[in-house]
Amino acid sequence: MTVNLNSETTLIKDFSASEQISLFQRLKQEHFSGQLHIQEINQPKKWVFFLYVGRILYGAGGLHSVRRWRRNLVCHLPQIASQLQQELESIDPQIFKQVAITWDYQLLKFWVEQEKIEREKATKVIRAGITETIFDISQVGQIKYCLKPQENLNSQQLAMIDSEQQIVEAWKLWQKWQEANLADISPDLAPVIMKPEQLQTNTSEKTYGVMSRLLNGKHSLRDLAVQKKTNPLTVVRSIAPYLQLGLLELVEVSDILLPFALPNNDSTTESNIQQFCSLSSEKSDVSESISIPETSKTKLVAYVNRNPRMSKIMAQVIKASGYSLISETDPMKAIAMFLDSRPDIIFIDIELSGINGYELCSQLRQIDCFRETPIILFSRSINAIEQVKAKIAGCSELFCKSTETKSILNILNKYIPYSKVISNK
Repeated sequence: MTVNLNSETTLIKDFSASEQISLFQRLKQEHFSGQLHIQEINQPKKWVFFLYVGRILYGAGGLHSVRRWRRNLVCHLPQIASQLQQELESIDPQIFKQVAITWDYQLLKFWVEQEKIEREKATKVIRAGITETIFDISQVGQIKYCLKPQENLNSQQLAMIDSEQQIVEAWKLWQKWQEANLADISPDLAPVIMKPEQLQTNTSEKTYGVMSRLLNGKHSLRDLAVQKKTNPLTVVRSIAPYLQLGLLELVEVSDILLPFALPNNDSTTESNIQQFCSLSSEKSDVSESISIPETSKTKLVAYVNRNPRMSKIMAQVIKASGYSLISETDPMKAIAMFLDSRPDIIFIDIELSGINGYELCSQLRQIDCFRETPIILFSRSINAIEQVKAKIAGCSELFCKSTETKSILNILNKYIPYSKVISNK
């Protein structure tokens, strides 16, 4: 991927997790400070990330920026949310005169400086917003982006967030959403009762009363999830039978209004995004896509390590056996790659940078699509302690690095029962 460090737009045809991580890692390498604007192709959906030396300070935009802000207050700052109007009335509007990032970020910054909230809780609000934003961008798929350098961000940091973990978190949610056959349904849609008489007949009086109150086309799936202290996927599943019967329908709902007036300020996110949208995309470059083997034809083996010698051995054995191979040295980037390609078996070296092989295995096991995938860990030596760690991490087998080629083939035959690998005796 080539990153344009100027105002030209760049097209990415499939903004998958691996593409997202690649873009943000390149911006980190370039120590980019400024705004990363992202827009859905030929659609009104737009987002902006504010970065300082390549790390995310804040994410904003989307269809429901105010609703998202309100939800995050309820979830992470309930003491502020419970008396929000009173709190806002006590704030001097002049704090919004020079907004370097966004009005909602400015509020968080103000509350932290006034010691009304802890920085840690403000960071949770920021992380939640970034995860939701990345989820929405992932659902879009094809995007164009533009970079706008900005110099006044060095004193604005409430938190400097590495993108990889947030991208993986968002893609876990996105994968579950897809597996539930909801890829074309936005969690920003709102359920509304279409046939009240039939719904009343098919539910109890109490249930109908609750549904009449909540399912009025004014609360999005995300809003309802916060109200019920659950997640949007659970909300959709709970109303799915009524949707299938046509008793309910999902409709678009507009964002809520700000509970206060913002002073005129040309540096607001909204004006920045509008300026981005006016940029010509005629000179857009198409990002280089990652080639993924066709797993429907051949089995796909994945290997995560940072040992060149073992990588060479694995590549020779796997390819000679007729399998496709993907490999990665960065654990966080590996998760994104696996979400894209869904390997049939995964080999992981214990000694990795950032997180170790046990931690990577454990994170993979938390993702539904990898719960049953064979995961083999490599270790320099195998003792009782290593075996306990491997069991806790959920690995399928602990494997010695000094193993012979024949043993690797045996592992493949063991965990991919329909393979036709022949060991050289």
